[in-house]
Amino acid sequence: MNRVLTPRSLAVGLATVVAVGLGVPYVELVLRGQLLAANYYPVGLGIAFLAVVMVVNVALKALRRSWALGEGELGVVFVMAAVAITMPTHGVAGYLLSWVSAPHYFASPENRWGDYVLPHLRRWAVVEGGPALRWFYEGLPRGEAVPWGEWAMPLGWWLAFIGSGLFACLCIVSLLRRQWMEHERLAYPLAEMTTELIRGAEERSLLPRFARSGLFWAGFAPPFLMLGWNTLCYFSEAMPALPGELPPIVMAPGFPPLYLVFYWPMLCIAFFLKREVALSIWVFVLLGVIQEGVFNRLGFSIRSSLSVYHFDAPEPSLAWQSYGAMVVMVALTLWVARRHLAAVARAALRSGETDPADLLSPRTALVGLVVAAAFMTAWLVRLGLVPGTALLFLGAAFVGFIGLSRLVVEGGLVFIRPPLTPQSATVAVLGNSAMGATQLAAMGLSMVWVADPINAFMPAAANAAKVGRSARASGRQLVAAMALAAGVALVVTVPFTLWLCYQRGAYTMGSWLFKGATRIPCEYAVAAIRSRPGVEWAKLGWGAIGGAEMLALTALYYRLSWWPLHPLGLVAGVVFKVRWSFLPVFLGWLCKVIVLRVGGAPALGRAKPFFLGAMAGWFAGAGVSILIDALFFFGHGHAIYWH
Repeated sequence: MNRVLTPRSLAVGLATVVAVGLGVPYVELVLRGQLLAANYYPVGLGIAFLAVVMVVNVALKALRRSWALGEGELGVVFVMAAVAITMPTHGVAGYLLSWVSAPHYFASPENRWGDYVLPHLRRWAVVEGGPALRWFYEGLPRGEAVPWGEWAMPLGWWLAFIGSGLFACLCIVSLLRRQWMEHERLAYPLAEMTTELIRGAEERSLLPRFARSGLFWAGFAPPFLMLGWNTLCYFSEAMPALPGELPPIVMAPGFPPLYLVFYWPMLCIAFFLKREVALSIWVFVLLGVIQEGVFNRLGFSIRSSLSVYHFDAPEPSLAWQSYGAMVVMVALTLWVARRHLAAVARAALRSGETDPADLLSPRTALVGLVVAAAFMTAWLVRLGLVPGTALLFLGAAFVGFIGLSRLVVEGGLVFIRPPLTPQSATVAVLGNSAMGATQLAAMGLSMVWVADPINAFMPAAANAAKVGRSARASGRQLVAAMALAAGVALVVTVPFTLWLCYQRGAYTMGSWLFKGATRIPCEYAVAAIRSRPGVEWAKLGWGAIGGAEMLALTALYYRLSWWPLHPLGLVAGVVFKVRWSFLPVFLGWLCKVIVLRVGGAPALGRAKPFFLGAMAGWFAGAGVSILIDALFFFGHGHAIYWH
């Protein structure tokens, strides 16, 4: 092994983790600027790691060459940053603080939470009403101290549950690592682009290898200059900003809009995808828009009051069709991996040497997954679910996490969430009339852990593991780096975000997390308790249709060499967030097709620095924009893209 987990890499990695844990909530909540932790290659991660590679490491090398970080050390820094970015705001901390505090603060006679929800919530799981809760949303009076004690019990219980979930996800990543990396050889486009940034770090040249390419700077310039111009426009409304999106296309009355958002990083990632994967994403987005439009024109819908409309796909029939496809995709993933998983099980039963590349030993991964799942089940039972409901809910949640991880590591999708929340899936299968008010209230509160996984741990850990292996780090080193990063990030970002909310007032800071999002769990629970349908067979039927379509597409893709569409697109096409990626994925696919037609495979390799440079230029421009906001527009920041 080369130099990997060294004092230098740990120092730089921990500094990056702390910067992420403090900087993300500060920029989003205080500066009111760009969201930094809201996708699977978030702006905060891109800025932080680019700064380490192009500023910190270059400065260290300029001072003394022996001080510079090598490839393995930079890989560790990325692993730590990638894990840490899943903890602030839209990862863990924001939803945690928002949804354990909202029930008692926002309850009113009009919304009737006090009648339907509050009597069924466990006191240890939420912050109860009183001055401490009011000060959290409205700001701390002069002379008062932050009432940390009021938060100790709910945060302690929830962090124990969330920590168990993180460990379970790590166990699953470890169990599937060899299957995905070595047997199936999935693309890992996000990891590939990151690996290009750290390659050749030990070379004597002051600049990194990628920065010595003219094509890199040719790609760097357009997005950097575009964002630079738009940043100058902050100072004068008379200066026309360059648009980041075109007017959406509406194919016909009643059809949903086809968004034409130009997001540079997604275009660059699409160039690194397999052609059939990129093709399937934009084609299935089109097909999803057409299907939803046809249903709207016909007046067909299976909508009920129980869909979590903020997070599920807009039309429930499409959401369930896509979710059924995801369930079958995950089932096929496990079926294809059956020999590997059987070998893991055999290795867990006997003692002996383990593969140093494994994140966890087979025994630790399997036993750890079972123990974590058992603890989470018991915890959910204490929250109010019965054991069968808790197990079904956990199964639906982990299907979503595995499906998301597959979509991210193979499809490169940074804007993605499951087409359905595990709450919607569980309630539709069981029928809320059979569940009772206590279970439905607990189901709503379970959103604290998972409802909107737009920056979840498992996909980030899967990508981080690939980068770490490319940097020749051992599995044990990667796990140590991940555990340290997650622990430090949580210890830093949760108290800091809580402190910011008390200092400025969570509600008055204007973040969606502490305004619009606060009502979602209890509104869902009230709707579920009041409507009381039984098993929702129409939704399950559409899930079966989606599963059958996934089986058919998978058979066509693997049996017909000329079949152009990858089945992955069927899962992603109806998800609202993926529709934002239509234009950049299409353009990235088109660029790759043109390059291959003109110059073949050699030209494809030569063109990669251009797209790597474009991604770096966009993140660098984003960093400059945030710096200008901090210096000149404090508290009135700007979003550099639509979300």
